[in-house]
Amino acid sequence: MHIGKLSGFIAAALMAVSATAFADTLNVIDFTFTDPNAGSLVANATLTVDLTTGQALSGSGSIDSSLFVTPDNVPLGPQTMTLVTSSNRGQNNIDSLGGFLWTDSDGTNLQVDTAFSLTSPYVDSDGLLFAVGAPEANGHYASFNFYYNNNGDILGDFLGKGGNPPVQVWNVSSNGTLTINSVAAVPETGTWLMMLSGLCVFAGFAASRKTLMVSGRKVAMA
Repeated sequence: MHIGKLSGFIAAALMAVSATAFADTLNVIDFTFTDPNAGSLVANATLTVDLTTGQALSGSGSIDSSLFVTPDNVPLGPQTMTLVTSSNRGQNNIDSLGGFLWTDSDGTNLQVDTAFSLTSPYVDSDGLLFAVGAPEANGHYASFNFYYNNNGDILGDFLGKGGNPPVQVWNVSSNGTLTINSVAAVPETGTWLMMLSGLCVFAGFAASRKTLMVSGRKVAMA
């Protein structure tokens, strides 16, 4: 096949794929959740959110509260936290609305989901759930869950009596403040594919115009 035609074919295919890739809009969102009434709790995390579907895909950060203590009441300091989704952390019983149940380290079954938007209140009545620290022997984590209620409040639940090291928190719920610090678009696969398709078109054009001197004559390359 002629190089120019082949490059044109590749470019068309890549542009078709890129159009599909542009259907998703990913954003990286940094947020802070604070609650002075929950041991001066401060949670900072970064989420990757698909704004097309309104779902948080992944997230991680840290959380600190004076409520997080050892069995001897020694403050643990900042703890890592990781977003729980329907495909990680051992969740169960996914429901028809995309929510799921997740068992906390104190045995509580939490109904949560991954819905998130850039419009206040940002989360729904199930809210986002983060596994805190490392799991205890039975695989369950302490957790941090924040969600919206019908009174217009953002509530935070801080649950657990286990983990590694043990996090001694018992079903503490309190009003908090959720602040979006920054939003940044993630370069989509489609962007790179369109750039590559442009290079293919250029390469095909250049190849079709390239010539060689053969026996003193210019001969166009096929």
